[in-house]
Amino acid sequence: MRKQQNLSQECLAFNSSLDRTYISILERDIKKPGYNTIIALSAGLGIKASELFKHLEEHD
Repeated sequence: MRKQQNLSQECLAFNSSLDRTYISILERDIKKPGYNTIIALSAGLGIKASELFKHLEEHD
C-alpha cells in the first residue's frame, strides 16, 4: 500500500510516527504489526484501519 501511494519508507515512518527501520522490518515480514501499529500505519497512509486490516487479511 505504501508503494501504491508512492511513499518512501521514511515518509510513511514520519507520517505514522514510527521508525523507518521498523517499517522495513514489517515489509520484510520479520515481525507482524500489532493493533497500535496498524492504527499508526493507517493514519500514515491516510486510510481507515479497517481498510488496512482487510488488506492484511487478503495478503496473509
